Amino acid sequence: MKKLSWLFLLLLLTSCIANNTGPETISKSNIQKGDSKQAVKSNFFYTSSMEDPFWVDARYSTGRKHYYDRKNQIEIMYNARESVFLVFTNVTSPVDCKSFPCSYGNGNYDSTHYSLNAAKQYVNSISSAKQSIQLAEMINQAKNTCKTLGFNEGTEKFKDCSLKLYSQSLDLAAKQNQQVVVQSQGSSDTIRVIDVTRERENTLRKAGGLIDGSCTLATYYKC
Repeated sequence: MKKLSWLFLLLLLTSCIANNTGPETISKSNIQKGDSKQAVKSNFFYTSSMEDPFWVDARYSTGRKHYYDRKNQIEIMYNARESVFLVFTNVTSPVDCKSFPCSYGNGNYDSTHYSLNAAKQYVNSISSAKQSIQLAEMINQAKNTCKTLGFNEGTEKFKDCSLKLYSQSLDLAAKQNQQVVVQSQGSSDTIRVIDVTRERENTLRKAGGLIDGSCTLATYYKC
């Protein structure tokens, strides 16, 4: 009899938990950025199927398609009621429901959103960041590497080393179809150097000024 009482209590508790909405489950969970997809999924075990972003079949029944950006390896998981949208990165194997049960693939949790538009806007911002690189960042990386190699800043050898590494970074950016973004300090205006090969000589000359201090980002366009 005591055993049956505990069983009834467990079923009652489970019933209550299963009524949680997607946002309620998120608020009660301890999901961390970088968590695996399986770790995040475990938080929705007792969530209503229509509120669970991992119940892909329930969402398919509403006619909504799955979102997966194969190029940038980003996936959006969302529930049938469209109240929770989970963004996962590093997804090389997305959700696959061609057979039962669904395979949830891999990936790491990045962020939670509460509308599809908000999730897509965030994904677009991630994609843009991956497709561009700041010129200042490239210069600083080159300089730091040369310092590590033992070159003294302010010397001609240090400048030659930094320019050589910066030149290699330009080659890599061109190979990866990245846009080199130049942004003046204190300004929201940016210049995107799309054709790195055509602008190469001019860019290297100005980079030399940034390295030896004769030029700054504020005066970059006049160097």
